This record gives sequence, structure tokens and C-alpha cells, in this order.
Amino acid sequence: MARGLSALAMRAALAACIASSQARAEGSTRVEIENFAFDPPALTVKTGDRVVFVNRDQVPHSVVGTRGGEELFRSSEQISTDESFSVVMDAPGEITLGCGLHARINGKIVVTP
Repeated sequence: MARGLSALAMRAALAACIASSQARAEGSTRVEIENFAFDPPALTVKTGDRVVFVNRDQVPHSVVGTRGGEELFRSSEQISTDESFSVVMDAPGEITLGCGLHARINGKIVVTP
């Protein structure tokens, strides 16, 4: 009987891990940097969601997020071709996106509760 309960507990734990993994995947949004633009240029995500920026251009970029003139995040290095940078949106509000290397690249993220 103990062996049966142990197997049942292991199956329940595995199911919980799979569900947790799927929830994290659903809470992730991809933004591509291509042709000197964010794609999509504007998006809405929930607090706690992760946004992954992927550079598809042949030149490096950086990602800077600001709110009301205050810098909230910045990619620590230049993002080279096919490299990525991700950030978790930890508070609701509107975030202005830009590239620290190319002023013409901009976008917006609306973070909801």
C-alpha cells in the first residue's frame, strides 16, 4: 500500500510540475527586433509575465524600458543577432520601450494587474 501511495504522490507531483511549466510558458511574450523596429510595436501583458526580446537584425541593439522618464530596465549588454534579453513585468502601468543604440526604435508595453 505504501508503494501505491508513493507512486500516486509522484504522479501528482509530476502533473503539478507540468501544469506549472505550462503556466510559465503562457505567461511569456516574445518581441522581435527586426528591420529596426519592435514587433509587435505595442503589447499588453499581465503583472508577473516575462517579455523576451530577440534581435533578428544583423546589427546589435539594446532594450531600455522607462515609465514617466524613470528607467525601469535595460539590457546589460548589446544584444547581438539571434540573442535575447528577457525581463519580468513586476508592476502595472505603461512602459515606453526604446533601443539604447538607435533612437528611432520605440514601442510600448501596457502591464495590467
